[in-house]
Amino acid sequence: MLIPATDSAFCRKCNGPIRKGDQVSWVDPRDMAGASGPYHVDCTPLAEDASIARIASEAAAATRAELEARQANAQRDFRVPIASSRSVRETILLSASVAVACALLLLAASMRFPYDFYSVLRLVVAVTFALLARRFWHHRNSGWRLGLAAFAVLYNPLLPVHLARGIWVPVNIATAVVLLAALYETAFRQQRGASGA
Repeated sequence: MLIPATDSAFCRKCNGPIRKGDQVSWVDPRDMAGASGPYHVDCTPLAEDASIARIASEAAAATRAELEARQANAQRDFRVPIASSRSVRETILLSASVAVACALLLLAASMRFPYDFYSVLRLVVAVTFALLARRFWHHRNSGWRLGLAAFAVLYNPLLPVHLARGIWVPVNIATAVVLLAALYETAFRQQRGASGA
């Protein structure tokens, strides 16, 4: 008969250790003369215990195989692309620089500031456009790359383009719109790429 071992013992057949709580085949002295005591389930002299052990072992193997198959299917069906920490940092940096650049551009369009403000504005906007152009470098539509590069050159602080204030106001507003559109396009493209479309 199969029972849990009440104490640590040794198998009567192979002399291997049996831990307390292990399933063992206990042979009663009435069943087999002189062969009483605990046996490993695999070592038991009782045919019914051996067949029960074989059935239990096969069921456990089938359950294990079924569980592994379910886990593999779950991983395949629910695989979610995980963004690397580098791409997350780049996206946060890009979004923050676009937000700051847009705020500065709209301020510049609505108020008058000292020349130093416009120098900082040029630097922030040029760096933002350079980051966006880098993001679009492998994009199929080269119009985005060329347009973003043109805006980066327009706002370049090293070789500044000098225009009248009346011209800069609509240019600044248009630049803010282009920045937001480019940020939307990168986010849309990234989302589309993550969904597998």
